[in-house]
Amino acid sequence: VDAKTVVKILIKEIIPRFGIPTTIETDNGTPFASRVTQFLAKSLSIDWHFSIPYHPQSCSNVECLNETIKGRLTKAVLETGKKWVDLLSAVLTEIRMTLSSTTKLSPFEILMGRPFPTPWVKGRTGIASLGDLEVIQEDYVTSLIEKLNSICADVSLCLPLPSEKHTHPFVPGQSVLIKSLKPTRKGEPKYLGPATVIAVTRTGVLTDYQPQWIHASR
Repeated sequence: VDAKTVVKILIKEIIPRFGIPTTIETDNGTPFASRVTQFLAKSLSIDWHFSIPYHPQSCSNVECLNETIKGRLTKAVLETGKKWVDLLSAVLTEIRMTLSSTTKLSPFEILMGRPFPTPWVKGRTGIASLGDLEVIQEDYVTSLIEKLNSICADVSLCLPLPSEKHTHPFVPGQSVLIKSLKPTRKGEPKYLGPATVIAVTRTGVLTDYQPQWIHASR
């Protein structure tokens, strides 16, 4: 995947279907950090957040869902003998309509405000008459807004409260060593620096050694 592909998917798939997102969070991969992608984000006033490099826990929700998709794809491939590309849509559909054990709602319902459309969903009706269309639209939009607000409140109650307590002792102005992530030969230092701490968050540290934030565990 390159930057042009990311921009193409955003313009042709995501934005026309769901609108312009307020924020997007990704890792620091070249396709996301490239000038082309960031120019699009700036032009559309999208607040683009990057996770901490070499720290998968920063994108734990994405990593968890990726594992779920891989597991179900593997099972489907073994059971059907088909290529994973041909099975991906069916697997994603299953995931999107499956109720969460925490929220008791499906991902589709959280996003759209209604259950995934199937012949078994109550309330499915035929085509409305033209005279009733305005009334139906007004009632539907009002009901949808109320439903989405209710779902948002329910989901928020199921999420853990963010902790404000720092997970590290570092403060701006402090000198620190940074653990090297590259394999080192015998005799080579395992730490980089010293570096001066410029700013900190609850879990991250910014130093004058490099422009990227790093996780405090390093």
